[in-house]
Amino acid sequence: MKKRFKKATLAISIGAIVIIVIAFVVLGLALVLTKTIFKGATEQIPGIMDIADLGREPTAETPLTVRKDISIKRGDEKSLDIGFYNRRPSTAVDVEISIENCLSVATGLEVNESDMPVIRSLKRIVGESEPAGYLVYIKEEKKLPAGEYLCTIVAVTKSTDPVVEDDVHATQQVSLTITT
Repeated sequence: MKKRFKKATLAISIGAIVIIVIAFVVLGLALVLTKTIFKGATEQIPGIMDIADLGREPTAETPLTVRKDISIKRGDEKSLDIGFYNRRPSTAVDVEISIENCLSVATGLEVNESDMPVIRSLKRIVGESEPAGYLVYIKEEKKLPAGEYLCTIVAVTKSTDPVVEDDVHATQQVSLTITT
């Protein structure tokens, strides 16, 4: 019996090659589109979550929502949820939450700027007639004696030019209690 040796050949038509290339291109486009959609969604979710987490959503009538009574220990730091609503007919850029001034209830004297508690917040761009939520940290740096203070919390765009005043978008008075 005679053995036959056959060489294996791989013959792919040009049509099959074109179909495979098109399939990879479509798959790549689908992956890029999916990534773009999810990236856009994840950028929008924190803003939505912040507003949903607030006890009271900010509106045009109450553009700054913050708890009226804040209590903090001397030298301690505390987080607060604050909402801001841009009532202006234009986008507000680099809006941050800050503390403008405090008044001692016991003495009636205004607190020096260097002794006031510090509020840290991220800057945000807030579109016209849109709300934004902030998670801020307030810290009392052992400069104030224990007691009650009336303070003004502001949503502000701070000026980098010392001659130009800061642009205050909204204000809210709160009662700040410093405990030992």
